[in-house]
Amino acid sequence: MPAGTITLTNGSATVTGISTAFTTELKAGDFLGVIVGGVPYTLIVTTIASNTSLTIASSFTGPTTSGLAWYAVPATLQTAITQQAMNDMSKVIRGMIQEKANWQGFYTGTGNTTIKLPDGTSVTGPSWPAMVNTISGKLDRSGGTLTGKIELPGIELKGGTTPYLDFHYNNSEADYTSRVYAETATRLAIASQLRVQSDLLVNGTSQFDSNLMVAGYSQTGRDVYLGLGSPVNSQGLHLRWNEQAGTGMGSLVVNPGAGNGGFQMRFVNPANNVQTGSVLFTAKGGVQAQDYISSPNQLWSQGGRVKFFTAITGQYLGVNIDGSEYGVNIFASDERLKNNIKDAAPQGAYEAIKQIRLKSFDLKVLHGSDDDPIHWEYGFIAQQAQEHLKGAVIMDRLSYLQIDPLALCGYLLGAVQHLQDKVETLESKAEATDANISELLKRMKAIDGLDA
Repeated sequence: MPAGTITLTNGSATVTGISTAFTTELKAGDFLGVIVGGVPYTLIVTTIASNTSLTIASSFTGPTTSGLAWYAVPATLQTAITQQAMNDMSKVIRGMIQEKANWQGFYTGTGNTTIKLPDGTSVTGPSWPAMVNTISGKLDRSGGTLTGKIELPGIELKGGTTPYLDFHYNNSEADYTSRVYAETATRLAIASQLRVQSDLLVNGTSQFDSNLMVAGYSQTGRDVYLGLGSPVNSQGLHLRWNEQAGTGMGSLVVNPGAGNGGFQMRFVNPANNVQTGSVLFTAKGGVQAQDYISSPNQLWSQGGRVKFFTAITGQYLGVNIDGSEYGVNIFASDERLKNNIKDAAPQGAYEAIKQIRLKSFDLKVLHGSDDDPIHWEYGFIAQQAQEHLKGAVIMDRLSYLQIDPLALCGYLLGAVQHLQDKVETLESKAEATDANISELLKRMKAIDGLDA
């Protein structure tokens, strides 16, 4: 914005300025821009008398106003703006002419017509008369009635992401009563019930023995069979339902045939790329459950008191009974199960055991009423043992500390050995003392002339 302010007088072509520099900011033919009362004015400069006085091409038609800010627009810039506006208008007009030519060809052509696009490319397609001739007499896509049979060598459904085939039972006016559609590129879905009144073969082998009813019914002793050969009597997985009429009894039958496999239920994450757990039923009746996420090797028994087992470490098995944690130690001490075997100093175990303080306490009741607590006259606290008996304290699933008896036995054995060493040392000292006393007595007798 140029320096200074200007004054414009209604009906006058003279513009006066205060602290302005007209002679350097403007030249004849340039434009002077100003906003008066919110209305923009563009004034053509004809002569410049001084830095504070100039003349415009025509008298000012707005209200007399002083103290106005102003800006200069060079004549070359104004000409360029005008030329660009004319160029843009010319381009729009050429486009309109081309568009009319396109419509002319589309509506009047007898075959294909070429449409020129704004980017200079073109596309060729049927004209309107050609399309009318093509679809004349054809069945309306929105619907219609056909009489008689239609014999076709095949039907291909294309268009849209899920091509479908609709059925309208009993001339129903609903969108459909049954629908077959392509759910994915490789899967066909049925949006209703499917009843097979004869054998249903999957890859020519799997049979449903004449009855399969989804969300419906089935007769006694029928199979959903996945495997090879005939149902039930061959290797494979069989789902039997209503084996005993009127009871609803069903079975999941695994026939290993000549193999020794069992049945496994696997659990995965929502993305189906991580296995989170499994339950394996072996062919000989064993059950192995595994939780891959939190605590592995769990086994639940909903009907009994034992709910599950948890492998806390390789030598400790946590047992949860009615919500309370217990521990079962696995005394695996075979040399072949150990590495980095070295002799340990018994004194360290002895010193660690010395740090454990005996406590008496009432044990909180795990089952039943707190009115009948269990009193222990001698015991110790796992938190204190954890500080001194390294490796002998284990935390279970509920964050309670448990003592590993096998590790504790190691500390106790070391303490006993150290005490045994002390006893043997004391015995040796006592024997030496007895010998010294005996020798001293002999000498005293010899000095005093005493006899035995």
